[in-house]
Amino acid sequence: MELIESLKWRYATKKFNTEKVNPDTIDQIINATNLSASSTGLQPYRLIVVENPELKKELGEGSFNTQIANSSHLLVFAAFEKVALEQIE
Repeated sequence: MELIESLKWRYATKKFNTEKVNPDTIDQIINATNLSASSTGLQPYRLIVVENPELKKELGEGSFNTQIANSSHLLVFAAFEKVALEQIE
């Protein structure tokens, strides 16, 4: 039951402070993502970490989300439309 209660907790971040997230924390998030389960272990996506302020601003404008520009890091999940044999690790 504790797991279900934990999954029910949600928080939508509306504002960010100016503090940059520690690189070790970003690495832990990346490692956790890489270890997450996916269908037959293919992980048909890539995680892209964006730190460049100009790029974050541009991506924020394209998604109608101005908070992106003010974030420390932007984590983009890019999913493959099809999985080819050469993508299997």
